[in-house]
Amino acid sequence: MLDDLEGQGPFLASVHRIVDGGNPLEGVLLALLDGLNSEEKQWQPSFSTAVPSGTRLLGASVQDGVVEINLSREFESGGGTLSMSARLAQLVYTATQFPKSQKVKMLLDGQPVEVFSSEGLLLDQPMDRDDALELLPPIFIDDPGFGGPLESGQLVVGKSNVFEATSQIALFDASGAKLYEHFVTATCGTGCWGDWFENVTYNLASAQTGILRVWEFSAKDGSPIHVQEYPVRLG
Repeated sequence: MLDDLEGQGPFLASVHRIVDGGNPLEGVLLALLDGLNSEEKQWQPSFSTAVPSGTRLLGASVQDGVVEINLSREFESGGGTLSMSARLAQLVYTATQFPKSQKVKMLLDGQPVEVFSSEGLLLDQPMDRDDALELLPPIFIDDPGFGGPLESGQLVVGKSNVFEATSQIALFDASGAKLYEHFVTATCGTGCWGDWFENVTYNLASAQTGILRVWEFSAKDGSPIHVQEYPVRLG
């Protein structure tokens, strides 16, 4: 999905879905085409999707790390370079969340696509996540997604492009009490994207919905910047 991030976006955002275990690739792609759920529609800053309503999944398969996705022609309807880039980024991030899926080749109505939409986006090579970096927020949480489970001891995983590769992560319970806070250091920063992960631990007496928050301290005045937060299921 796309997160407005207090008017600075839209940026990509990871969201949680439960899908049929028989074909998880097809399941997550159908979930993407279904659009936002009720909780995401109510969350502020607001979520949205660039995928046009009425787009149908005609097929999906994986071979040698490349996911071939066949969509109906509605997927390229509408206009605007940002909208087209955003829907491609949503498609790529959704399809490449599995270990054996690194790149995406797209078909429309069964025909391979080399130039996408009236905006003329070149797709002569399979797409990967690096093609969508410009649509990531400065601090991106990949897992858990919005509304997903976060058990104590679970790794929170993401990417960032921040000053000296350092950002903060915190977890709050349903009452707003802080359960965990620590800094994280990405594999690259200050002008480059790096991966980061953090083992988040906490103690709770009962299961509840908490808030996961990430941010960077401003090098200028120490204030929190690039703040991003969303609900997760705890316990």
